[in-house]
Amino acid sequence: MPKLPIRTATRRVVPGLVLVEVGRATHDHWRRQLSAAQRKRAVDLLKQSHGRPGKLTPRQRKQARELVKAFDASGYVKLVAATAAGAKARQRRR
Repeated sequence: MPKLPIRTATRRVVPGLVLVEVGRATHDHWRRQLSAAQRKRAVDLLKQSHGRPGKLTPRQRKQARELVKAFDASGYVKLVAATAAGAKARQRRR
């Protein structure tokens, strides 16, 4: 395999680094917004439904909606956007 110039190699690695930072931000938000019991219930509902809300009972769907509200999806989107933009800005400064 031929050696790549450092700039080319960095460009290929950076998208992965952005994903790592977004993953960390996601994990932090998940743990900060939901209690341990809420996280466990969310995981249980996802496993049971296989990601398809139609497989849940109306009561379970209501619980899922409440968990999504507690997760603060709009705050999460803002956090991810800021994290990704910050990672891209750091990449350009190098």
